[in-house]
Amino acid sequence: MNLNITGGFNGDLYAYLTGPQGQFAVLLNRVGVTGSNPFGYSDAGMNITLEELAVNNIHDYANASLNGTTWEADGRNVDPQSAGGTLYGTSSAANLSLFQNTAADGESTLFIADLSPGGGTADLNSTRLTIETVPEPQAWPLLVGGLALLWLRWGRLASSR
Repeated sequence: MNLNITGGFNGDLYAYLTGPQGQFAVLLNRVGVTGSNPFGYSDAGMNITLEELAVNNIHDYANASLNGTTWEADGRNVDPQSAGGTLYGTSSAANLSLFQNTAADGESTLFIADLSPGGGTADLNSTRLTIETVPEPQAWPLLVGGLALLWLRWGRLASSR
């Protein structure tokens, strides 16, 4: 999942993705909010890729370069208006792994909101959802293999008579 956002105040952003079978992943939940920082990160905008197996969680990016960096989705499935300590301490339970091994057909929804009127306007410039599929096994190799085994078996039976 790629998000390209400009402007605003990153600590005000909340975003989630729902999938066709009811999967729910929290992408951003007021990044940087902690018990000692109730406002989150004050920088503006990000151009990021969120992946299930990324090493670092987007909630804790601090002063790292956001552009072109791969992050794990926030995953904090708590009210984004919660107190900072509650929001920061929650484990990543609503992450992108919930989409793994599920059918991709159907409707998905991306929701993103700027939760505070201060800090300027955040603009969502682009998003991209990449779905990786595993090819289904083809029936014809199994059919050919089965016919070859039958032919060999029949040939052995015919030669033993």
